[in-house]
Amino acid sequence: VCEEMCTGTRYFENLVDETQTTLEGQFMALSQRYMKTNCACFTPNTGRIDDILRMVREYQVDGVIDCSLKFCCLYDTEKYSVSRALKEAGVPVLSLETDYADTDAEQLRVEDTGKVEGNTVFTYLDAFCKEEHFGRYLPDYANLDELKAHYQRGGLGDVKVKKFLNNIMQETLEPIRNRRKEWEKNIPAIYDILKKGTDQAREEAARTLSEVKSAMRINYFEDTELISAQSKKYE
Repeated sequence: VCEEMCTGTRYFENLVDETQTTLEGQFMALSQRYMKTNCACFTPNTGRIDDILRMVREYQVDGVIDCSLKFCCLYDTEKYSVSRALKEAGVPVLSLETDYADTDAEQLRVEDTGKVEGNTVFTYLDAFCKEEHFGRYLPDYANLDELKAHYQRGGLGDVKVKKFLNNIMQETLEPIRNRRKEWEKNIPAIYDILKKGTDQAREEAARTLSEVKSAMRINYFEDTELISAQSKKYE
């Protein structure tokens, strides 16, 4: 088993030349080390494919899982070249696309059973979904319980559920966005609201700080007992 990630083995490859003695030489050595990184942000990037094929041979892998994050267009684009090179080398490839959330952690295929507990998408659906939303955006289901049941038994992918949630959130946020557009027409009023809020916050903060200082006996200028005690001490 091995990996070829942005924050994995690449950290330990192509070490920086430590023989440079001048500041300019050290900067150049550091730059050259980074330029040797086979990242998808460089083009052409045949070196990364060569590295992957080398690791396949070196670690005697049985197959490769090419997992890319959504919206990382560079790796998503390069995924085709990587897959083609591996297939030509006779290495099985499974390409996956996911995001930073863990909602699809246990569901590699649509047919797989899904997990509702701890799933961020269903947490949001619990908070914002109403039965009337199904009639407008997902008429295949009568309510959220039916959707959850289908997801749990398999056959319902994350993309469909996320699109449903997106429609709900867009509808929920629309009045807020419209209100914001109205306030955009009166910028001075917004600054007035912000100023009043700032003044109130400062007053409340001053009161809280005064209470804290009093409780900790560090309100030196207002503590009459402390001043009196110090006066008697030096009489």
